[in-house]
Amino acid sequence: MSHKQSAGADSTEDLTEVTLRAPLLSSHTAEWDNILLEHHRQPAWEIPEHCNPQHTVIIHHAKTQVERILNGHRQIEQIVEGNIAIVPAETLHQSRWNQESEVTLLMLEPSYFAQIAYESMERTHVELVGHFAKPDPLVYQIVLALKTQLETNAVNNRLYVESAITLLSTHLLQNYSSCNDELRSYSEGLSKRKLHQAIAYMHDRLSENISLAKIAQEIDMSQYHFCRLFKQSTGLSPHQYLIRQRVERAKELLHQNKLSISEVALAVGFCDQSRLNRYLKRLTGLTPKQIRNQ
Repeated sequence: MSHKQSAGADSTEDLTEVTLRAPLLSSHTAEWDNILLEHHRQPAWEIPEHCNPQHTVIIHHAKTQVERILNGHRQIEQIVEGNIAIVPAETLHQSRWNQESEVTLLMLEPSYFAQIAYESMERTHVELVGHFAKPDPLVYQIVLALKTQLETNAVNNRLYVESAITLLSTHLLQNYSSCNDELRSYSEGLSKRKLHQAIAYMHDRLSENISLAKIAQEIDMSQYHFCRLFKQSTGLSPHQYLIRQRVERAKELLHQNKLSISEVALAVGFCDQSRLNRYLKRLTGLTPKQIRNQ
């Protein structure tokens, strides 16, 4: 399922009409499905009443005062860094702040949220519930991590981004929705056959921008179930496992001494040598040169 174009085009045009400045950062041209992320720094301003076709998570990065009207309810918020607000799709929203404000907006396709609700709870209709500003460290960290992916121009990051979106959607479902059901629990992980299939698929494509959706499709499973069961089977998220395999393959290539360090980085799916250095140091305690000289 891909909603990248609808999320990107419509929301960007809507926001541009009601804000003074264009976003400092946007995922509009990135290969991200089901979300649009924008980072804004706006002067004291008032955004008139409007609604977006996507669910919107607003992340505040600085202390400020915001007067917000959400679905007819008004509240004056004393914002601090890390506060988030949630505006469901097609919900009337109006806001005004009294000084320059820095926010990150994450717009999530309702159809993807509904898909996660069905896969995790077998519910065909679950509504996201709007919330005025409040602290939520997990949402804040997920959005910051996605923002960092844009800032560093990271490539081959689809698995990371899609895993983050799945985690975010699950958290929103559990904490900000009309459904109080428990998530279904699983204790046995993936079958040996499906685990082998998933691992083989990743091993064969270490240099590619692997998609979570493609891996799940390969073993005939939803993204949500695959993420949960893969971690139960391996103790690692799919992205963590992929990084470890890229590092192992990089070590092999470095020992062979046929490629430069930068060529090794690209051959195993890292966007540049510095990223290879970072993960090698983190997982092995060694630099590429130290591994090559072993």
